[in-house]
Amino acid sequence: MKIGITYNLKSEVEQLEPSQPRVEDMFEEFDSPETIDALCGAIEKMGHECVRLGFGRPAIEKILNSQIDFVFNIAEGCQGCSREAHIPALLEMLDIRYSGPGPLAAGLSLDKISAKKIAAGSGAATPEYFAIFPGQEFKTENIRYPLILKPAYEGSSIGIRQDSKVENDDAFRNKLNWLRANYPLQPVMAERFIGGREFTVAVIGNTDPEILGIMEVMPQDGDLKNFIYSLEVKRDYLQKVRYSCPPKVNKLLREQLGRAALHLFRAFNCRDVSRFDFRTDEHETPYFLEVNTLPGLHPVSSDIVIMARLKGMEYDQLIERIFKHALERYN
Repeated sequence: MKIGITYNLKSEVEQLEPSQPRVEDMFEEFDSPETIDALCGAIEKMGHECVRLGFGRPAIEKILNSQIDFVFNIAEGCQGCSREAHIPALLEMLDIRYSGPGPLAAGLSLDKISAKKIAAGSGAATPEYFAIFPGQEFKTENIRYPLILKPAYEGSSIGIRQDSKVENDDAFRNKLNWLRANYPLQPVMAERFIGGREFTVAVIGNTDPEILGIMEVMPQDGDLKNFIYSLEVKRDYLQKVRYSCPPKVNKLLREQLGRAALHLFRAFNCRDVSRFDFRTDEHETPYFLEVNTLPGLHPVSSDIVIMARLKGMEYDQLIERIFKHALERYN
Protein backbone atom coordinates (compact mmCIF):
# COMPACT_ATOMS: atom_id res chain seq x y z
CA MET A 1 0.00 0.00 0.00
CA LYS A 2 0.98 3.63 -0.51
CA ILE A 3 0.70 5.26 2.92
CA GLY A 4 0.79 9.04 3.25
CA ILE A 5 1.72 10.86 6.46
CA THR A 6 0.12 14.19 7.28
CA TYR A 7 1.93 16.29 9.86
CA ASN A 8 3.10 19.75 10.90
CA LEU A 9 6.79 20.45 11.44
CA LYS A 10 8.15 22.98 13.91
CA SER A 11 10.73 23.95 11.29
CA GLU A 12 7.94 25.18 9.02
CA VAL A 13 6.54 27.68 11.53
CA GLU A 14 8.15 30.68 9.87
CA GLN A 15 6.36 29.87 6.62
CA LEU A 16 2.96 30.30 8.27
CA GLU A 17 0.98 33.48 8.63
CA PRO A 18 -1.25 32.89 11.66
CA SER A 19 -4.24 35.15 12.19
CA GLN A 20 -3.33 35.71 15.83
CA PRO A 21 -0.27 37.16 17.61
CA ARG A 22 2.70 34.83 17.75
CA VAL A 23 3.35 33.31 21.16
CA GLU A 24 6.57 31.41 21.71
CA ASP A 25 4.68 28.20 22.50
CA MET A 26 1.89 28.41 19.93
CA PHE A 27 3.39 25.65 17.76
CA GLU A 28 4.47 23.42 20.64
CA GLU A 29 2.31 20.58 19.31
CA PHE A 30 4.12 20.51 15.97
CA ASP A 31 6.44 17.60 15.30
CA SER A 32 10.16 17.27 14.75
CA PRO A 33 11.80 15.58 11.74
CA GLU A 34 12.81 12.73 14.10
CA THR A 35 9.15 11.84 14.59
CA ILE A 36 8.40 11.78 10.86
CA ASP A 37 11.55 9.75 10.14
CA ALA A 38 10.65 7.21 12.82
CA LEU A 39 7.03 6.95 11.71
CA CYS A 40 7.97 6.57 8.06
CA GLY A 41 10.57 3.96 9.00
CA ALA A 42 7.97 1.94 10.91
CA ILE A 43 5.55 2.06 7.97
CA GLU A 44 8.24 0.94 5.52
CA LYS A 45 9.21 -1.96 7.81
CA MET A 46 5.62 -3.17 7.46
CA GLY A 47 6.24 -3.43 3.73
CA HIS A 48 4.43 -0.29 2.62
CA GLU A 49 5.55 2.73 0.61
CA CYS A 50 5.67 5.92 2.69
CA VAL A 51 4.80 9.33 1.22
CA ARG A 52 5.48 12.44 3.30
CA LEU A 53 2.50 14.71 2.73
CA GLY A 54 2.94 17.43 5.34
CA PHE A 55 0.08 19.90 5.71
CA GLY A 56 -1.82 22.63 3.87
CA ARG A 57 -1.96 23.17 0.12
CA PRO A 58 1.17 21.10 -0.64
CA ALA A 59 -0.38 18.13 1.19
CA ILE A 60 -3.65 18.50 -0.71
CA GLU A 61 -1.82 18.53 -4.04
CA LYS A 62 0.20 15.44 -3.09
CA ILE A 63 -2.92 13.61 -1.94
CA LEU A 64 -4.67 14.36 -5.23
CA ASN A 65 -1.68 13.44 -7.38
CA SER A 66 -0.04 10.52 -5.54
CA GLN A 67 -2.80 7.88 -5.56
CA ILE A 68 -2.58 7.48 -1.79
CA ASP A 69 -4.24 4.34 -0.40
CA PHE A 70 -4.28 5.38 3.26
CA VAL A 71 -3.22 8.34 5.40
CA PHE A 72 -1.54 8.05 8.80
CA ASN A 73 -2.60 11.39 10.25
CA ILE A 74 -0.71 13.19 13.01
CA ALA A 75 -1.30 16.74 11.74
CA GLU A 76 -2.26 19.20 14.47
CA GLY A 77 -3.31 21.88 12.00
CA CYS A 78 -2.78 25.59 12.41
CA GLN A 79 -5.27 28.36 13.17
CA GLY A 80 -8.67 27.96 14.75
CA CYS A 81 -10.27 25.82 17.43
CA SER A 82 -11.07 23.10 14.86
CA ARG A 83 -7.57 22.88 13.40
CA GLU A 84 -7.11 19.20 14.32
CA ALA A 85 -10.26 18.43 12.31
CA HIS A 86 -8.92 19.93 9.06
CA ILE A 87 -7.18 16.83 7.72
CA PRO A 88 -9.87 14.32 8.81
CA ALA A 89 -12.59 16.45 7.17
CA LEU A 90 -10.57 16.77 3.96
CA LEU A 91 -9.89 13.03 3.79
CA GLU A 92 -13.52 12.15 4.40
CA MET A 93 -14.56 14.54 1.62
CA LEU A 94 -12.08 12.79 -0.72
CA ASP A 95 -13.15 9.32 0.50
CA ILE A 96 -9.63 8.39 1.59
CA ARG A 97 -9.08 6.07 4.54
CA TYR A 98 -7.06 7.44 7.46
CA SER A 99 -6.00 6.81 11.04
CA GLY A 100 -7.06 8.69 14.13
CA PRO A 101 -10.13 10.65 15.13
CA GLY A 102 -12.89 11.81 12.85
CA PRO A 103 -13.50 15.55 12.41
CA LEU A 104 -16.06 15.82 15.21
CA ALA A 105 -13.99 13.99 17.83
CA ALA A 106 -10.87 15.94 16.82
CA GLY A 107 -12.62 19.28 17.19
CA LEU A 108 -14.41 18.50 20.44
CA SER A 109 -11.34 17.10 22.17
CA LEU A 110 -9.23 20.19 21.45
CA ASP A 111 -11.96 22.49 22.80
CA LYS A 112 -11.54 22.11 26.56
CA ILE A 113 -14.96 23.62 27.31
CA SER A 114 -16.79 21.23 24.99
CA ALA A 115 -14.69 18.34 26.30
CA LYS A 116 -15.70 19.16 29.87
CA LYS A 117 -19.37 19.20 28.88
CA ILE A 118 -19.11 15.81 27.16
CA ALA A 119 -17.21 14.26 30.05
CA ALA A 120 -19.61 15.62 32.68
CA GLY A 121 -22.64 14.72 30.58
CA SER A 122 -21.38 11.14 30.26
CA GLY A 123 -21.15 10.85 34.04
CA ALA A 124 -17.37 11.11 34.37
CA ALA A 125 -15.92 12.97 37.34
CA THR A 126 -14.23 16.19 36.24
CA PRO A 127 -13.26 19.32 38.23
CA GLU A 128 -15.70 22.21 38.39
CA TYR A 129 -14.89 25.02 35.97
CA PHE A 130 -16.10 28.23 34.41
CA ALA A 131 -15.22 29.93 31.13
CA ILE A 132 -14.36 33.56 30.50
CA PHE A 133 -14.93 34.60 26.90
CA PRO A 134 -13.09 37.31 24.94
CA GLY A 135 -14.44 40.73 25.82
CA GLN A 136 -16.47 39.40 28.75
CA GLU A 137 -16.40 41.49 31.91
CA PHE A 138 -15.48 39.38 34.90
CA LYS A 139 -15.45 39.98 38.63
CA THR A 140 -13.65 37.86 41.18
CA GLU A 141 -16.34 37.79 43.86
CA ASN A 142 -17.27 34.33 45.15
CA ILE A 143 -14.34 32.56 43.46
CA ARG A 144 -13.11 29.51 45.34
CA TYR A 145 -9.37 28.94 45.12
CA PRO A 146 -7.08 27.31 44.12
CA LEU A 147 -7.80 27.35 40.39
CA ILE A 148 -5.76 26.61 37.30
CA LEU A 149 -6.22 28.87 34.27
CA LYS A 150 -5.82 27.58 30.72
CA PRO A 151 -6.47 28.74 27.17
CA ALA A 152 -9.52 26.82 25.99
CA TYR A 153 -8.35 25.70 22.55
CA GLU A 154 -4.83 24.37 23.10
CA GLY A 155 -2.99 21.12 23.85
CA SER A 156 0.53 20.08 24.88
CA SER A 157 0.45 22.46 27.88
CA ILE A 158 0.37 25.48 25.55
CA GLY A 159 -0.43 28.48 27.73
CA ILE A 160 0.07 26.52 30.95
CA ARG A 161 2.99 27.77 33.03
CA GLN A 162 4.16 27.32 36.60
CA ASP A 163 2.11 30.36 37.62
CA SER A 164 -1.10 29.01 36.05
CA LYS A 165 -2.24 27.81 39.47
CA VAL A 166 -3.77 30.85 41.22
CA GLU A 167 -4.74 31.17 44.88
CA ASN A 168 -5.98 34.75 45.24
CA ASP A 169 -7.66 37.55 43.30
CA ASP A 170 -4.45 39.34 42.32
CA ALA A 171 -2.88 36.20 40.87
CA PHE A 172 -6.15 35.40 39.10
CA ARG A 173 -6.35 38.81 37.43
CA ASN A 174 -2.68 38.77 36.44
CA LYS A 175 -2.92 35.33 34.82
CA LEU A 176 -6.23 36.14 33.14
CA ASN A 177 -4.76 39.30 31.63
CA TRP A 178 -1.68 37.41 30.43
CA LEU A 179 -3.79 34.73 28.75
CA ARG A 180 -6.04 37.29 27.13
CA ALA A 181 -3.04 39.20 25.82
CA ASN A 182 -1.33 36.11 24.40
CA TYR A 183 -4.37 34.07 23.29
CA PRO A 184 -6.92 36.80 22.51
CA LEU A 185 -9.14 34.81 20.16
CA GLN A 186 -10.16 32.11 22.61
CA PRO A 187 -11.84 31.76 26.00
CA VAL A 188 -9.97 31.18 29.23
CA MET A 189 -11.01 28.14 31.26
CA ALA A 190 -10.71 28.38 35.04
CA GLU A 191 -10.77 24.93 36.61
CA ARG A 192 -10.65 23.79 40.22
CA PHE A 193 -7.08 22.68 40.89
CA ILE A 194 -6.84 19.05 41.99
CA GLY A 195 -3.76 18.80 44.18
CA GLY A 196 -3.05 15.09 44.01
CA ARG A 197 -1.31 12.53 41.83
CA GLU A 198 -1.23 12.87 38.04
CA PHE A 199 -1.87 9.98 35.67
CA THR A 200 -2.13 9.55 31.94
CA VAL A 201 -3.92 6.54 30.44
CA ALA A 202 -3.54 5.31 26.86
CA VAL A 203 -6.33 3.39 25.14
CA ILE A 204 -5.85 1.50 21.89
CA GLY A 205 -8.34 -0.27 19.63
CA ASN A 206 -11.88 0.32 18.37
CA THR A 207 -14.64 -2.26 18.69
CA ASP A 208 -13.09 -3.69 21.83
CA PRO A 209 -10.62 -1.02 23.01
CA GLU A 210 -8.08 -1.91 25.69
CA ILE A 211 -5.77 -0.11 28.07
CA LEU A 212 -2.33 0.20 26.50
CA GLY A 213 -0.85 1.62 29.68
CA ILE A 214 -1.38 3.67 32.81
CA MET A 215 1.47 5.95 33.76
CA GLU A 216 1.99 8.22 36.75
CA VAL A 217 3.79 11.50 36.15
CA MET A 218 5.63 12.57 39.30
CA PRO A 219 7.68 15.64 40.15
CA GLN A 220 11.33 15.00 40.90
CA ASP A 221 11.09 17.26 43.97
CA GLY A 222 8.16 15.25 45.39
CA ASP A 223 5.86 18.29 45.74
CA LEU A 224 2.63 16.71 44.49
CA LYS A 225 0.39 19.37 45.97
CA ASN A 226 1.80 22.11 43.76
CA PHE A 227 2.86 20.02 40.79
CA ILE A 228 1.78 21.31 37.38
CA TYR A 229 2.69 19.42 34.21
CA SER A 230 3.47 22.78 32.65
CA LEU A 231 5.33 23.78 29.52
CA GLU A 232 8.50 24.45 31.51
CA VAL A 233 8.32 20.97 33.04
CA LYS A 234 7.64 19.20 29.74
CA ARG A 235 10.54 20.95 28.06
CA ASP A 236 12.86 19.76 30.83
CA TYR A 237 11.16 16.47 31.60
CA LEU A 238 14.40 14.54 32.16
CA GLN A 239 15.24 16.79 35.10
CA LYS A 240 11.78 17.74 36.35
CA VAL A 241 9.70 14.55 36.29
CA ARG A 242 9.90 10.81 36.59
CA TYR A 243 7.49 8.25 35.22
CA SER A 244 6.06 5.07 36.69
CA CYS A 245 4.39 2.55 34.38
CA PRO A 246 2.65 0.61 35.69
CA PRO A 247 2.17 3.03 38.60
CA LYS A 248 2.45 1.99 42.22
CA VAL A 249 -1.24 2.25 43.07
CA ASN A 250 -3.78 -0.01 44.70
CA LYS A 251 -6.02 -2.24 42.62
CA LEU A 252 -9.09 -0.06 43.13
CA LEU A 253 -7.47 3.10 41.75
CA ARG A 254 -5.93 1.22 38.83
CA GLU A 255 -9.37 -0.17 37.94
CA GLN A 256 -11.01 3.24 38.32
CA LEU A 257 -8.50 4.86 35.98
CA GLY A 258 -8.92 2.10 33.40
CA ARG A 259 -12.72 2.16 33.52
CA ALA A 260 -12.81 5.95 33.28
CA ALA A 261 -10.49 5.99 30.26
CA LEU A 262 -12.44 3.31 28.40
CA HIS A 263 -15.73 5.07 29.22
CA LEU A 264 -14.40 8.39 27.91
CA PHE A 265 -12.88 6.74 24.83
CA ARG A 266 -16.41 5.77 23.82
CA ALA A 267 -18.01 9.02 25.01
CA PHE A 268 -15.74 11.07 22.73
CA ASN A 269 -16.03 8.55 19.87
CA CYS A 270 -12.25 8.13 19.83
CA ARG A 271 -10.59 5.85 17.31
CA ASP A 272 -7.44 3.74 17.11
CA VAL A 273 -5.51 5.35 20.00
CA SER A 274 -6.07 8.16 22.48
CA ARG A 275 -4.65 9.36 25.77
CA PHE A 276 -6.52 10.64 28.83
CA ASP A 277 -5.15 12.76 31.67
CA PHE A 278 -6.39 12.48 35.25
CA ARG A 279 -5.56 13.84 38.68
CA THR A 280 -6.64 12.37 41.99
CA ASP A 281 -7.87 14.27 45.04
CA GLU A 282 -7.10 13.59 48.71
CA HIS A 283 -9.50 10.62 48.63
CA GLU A 284 -7.73 9.15 45.57
CA THR A 285 -10.77 9.82 43.39
CA PRO A 286 -9.60 10.29 39.77
CA TYR A 287 -10.83 13.39 37.94
CA PHE A 288 -10.72 13.67 34.16
CA LEU A 289 -8.70 16.65 32.90
CA GLU A 290 -8.16 16.31 29.15
CA VAL A 291 -8.32 13.93 26.21
CA ASN A 292 -5.77 13.80 23.41
CA THR A 293 -7.17 12.08 20.33
CA LEU A 294 -3.91 12.71 18.44
CA PRO A 295 -1.30 11.73 21.05
CA GLY A 296 2.30 12.59 20.23
CA LEU A 297 4.42 9.87 18.62
CA HIS A 298 7.97 11.14 19.08
CA PRO A 299 10.11 7.97 19.26
CA VAL A 300 11.67 8.96 22.59
CA SER A 301 9.80 11.62 24.54
CA SER A 302 6.06 11.25 23.84
CA ASP A 303 4.03 9.94 26.77
CA ILE A 304 2.35 7.11 24.87
CA VAL A 305 5.72 5.96 23.49
CA ILE A 306 7.22 6.05 26.98
CA MET A 307 4.31 3.93 28.25
CA ALA A 308 4.74 1.39 25.47
CA ARG A 309 8.50 1.25 26.01
CA LEU A 310 8.17 0.71 29.76
CA LYS A 311 5.86 -2.21 28.98
CA GLY A 312 8.42 -3.73 26.61
CA MET A 313 6.84 -2.62 23.32
CA GLU A 314 9.18 -1.23 20.66
CA TYR A 315 8.25 1.91 18.72
CA ASP A 316 7.68 0.03 15.45
CA GLN A 317 5.37 -2.40 17.22
CA LEU A 318 3.30 0.46 18.62
CA ILE A 319 2.91 2.10 15.20
CA GLU A 320 1.97 -1.23 13.64
CA ARG A 321 -0.76 -1.80 16.23
CA ILE A 322 -2.23 1.67 15.69
CA PHE A 323 -2.09 1.20 11.92
CA LYS A 324 -3.76 -2.22 12.04
CA HIS A 325 -6.57 -0.96 14.28
CA ALA A 326 -7.19 1.89 11.84
CA LEU A 327 -7.31 -0.47 8.86
CA GLU A 328 -9.69 -2.82 10.65
CA ARG A 329 -12.26 -0.03 10.98
CA TYR A 330 -12.60 0.06 7.19
CA ASN A 331 -12.73 -3.70 6.72
